[in-house]
Amino acid sequence: MFDEGFTSRVPGVAHLCGHDLHTAIGVGIARALARSSEPIRGRMVFLFQPAEENAQGARAMLDTGLVQKLAPREFYALHCSPFPTGTIVVSPGYGQPRQDHIRIVLPGGDAAAAVAADHADRGRRGRTRRVPGWSFPAMVNSVELSTAAGRYLSAALGPESVAWAQAAWPFNGEDFALCLNEAPGAMFYLGVADAVAGMNGAPHPRFRGR
Repeated sequence: MFDEGFTSRVPGVAHLCGHDLHTAIGVGIARALARSSEPIRGRMVFLFQPAEENAQGARAMLDTGLVQKLAPREFYALHCSPFPTGTIVVSPGYGQPRQDHIRIVLPGGDAAAAVAADHADRGRRGRTRRVPGWSFPAMVNSVELSTAAGRYLSAALGPESVAWAQAAWPFNGEDFALCLNEAPGAMFYLGVADAVAGMNGAPHPRFRGR
């Protein structure tokens, strides 16, 4: 799929969300803070979560008990996004919807025929049921923490560098929501799209970021 040097070395497998960028940003911030001459009040812990795409990473991390042992008072997360390069998106309140699996069983042996028949005869109804064992809640950012961060970023970077949005991806879920069940926090989005330079935002089959 990719011709660039960072193409996957595993045939048939691609990573389209830019997690190499996420990791580099996290490590860079940690190193900058560690080298800072100004003391940091409190303690900061950096967590690098695996397996976001299959919604198992946050749950697996929480199941180890490490997060509960660290007992953070606030959680923050960052994800690449298809907003203009350099833009930081803040989402007070509802950020991503709940995700769940349901199974719809239509009457008859042929689904298309059953749908057609149902249009003709409203007396025939399908059955819907939830598939147990896979779900996670809506991601609800702390309004207070998100707003405070957005105001600080606007003052530090300029208001043109900060965008405010809710449910930027209204049909996507985010397993960071499970972390927010442990403590209040917020997820921010970093814009990496530049149409002139041919850089598409993530996730995208031709993802590139800078």
